[in-house]
Amino acid sequence: MSDRTRDYFDEFAVAVAAYGKELEKIFGFAFLSEHDDSGKDAPPGSMLRRTYDAMIEARRERDERHPPGTWMG
Repeated sequence: MSDRTRDYFDEFAVAVAAYGKELEKIFGFAFLSEHDDSGKDAPPGSMLRRTYDAMIEARRERDERHPPGTWMG
């Protein structure tokens, strides 16, 4: 990988991190991926905990409709 390409990816990573920090500053939490369980230890009632609980409920409902192993994704 050339130095110019490496610099581009380094700048891109810094920009993505800065965007994530702005989201956290504005909304109080970052958008959670399905495999992120950092919200389970958040204080009850906090935005992060409510987001985590909503994600878990959505996952449970999805798995009830389409049990794991019966769909591709």
